[in-house]
Amino acid sequence: MIGILLALQVKNWNEERKVRVLEKEVLSNLLISLSSDAENQINYNIGRLKAELMSINYIKQLRNGDIIYNDSLDVHFGCLMTSKGFSPELNAYEELENRGMQIIRNSELKNRYIENI
Repeated sequence: MIGILLALQVKNWNEERKVRVLEKEVLSNLLISLSSDAENQINYNIGRLKAELMSINYIKQLRNGDIIYNDSLDVHFGCLMTSKGFSPELNAYEELENRGMQIIRNSELKNRYIENI
């Protein structure tokens, strides 16, 4: 009888350990995805927005009569015509969705994730 209970306890412990390993893997993938999005897309868009702000300032100077029109201002007008976008890496989010939110033990983390999807 004790052997059966012990075997059941070991089995439960092993299953819990597998779930914790999976939780760490999923959270690690989310962190990598978020870091990649920040580095590759958000920072790029920030750079583009800074360039646009500089172009807006040149165009304002033109409008205010501080400078006269010349061909180099065309670059600034063109700069304002580019679009910015954001396409997050979704694989880690899809993995979490497929595995189920119940694998995340931290309730605050789980709630913050749910609030932002």
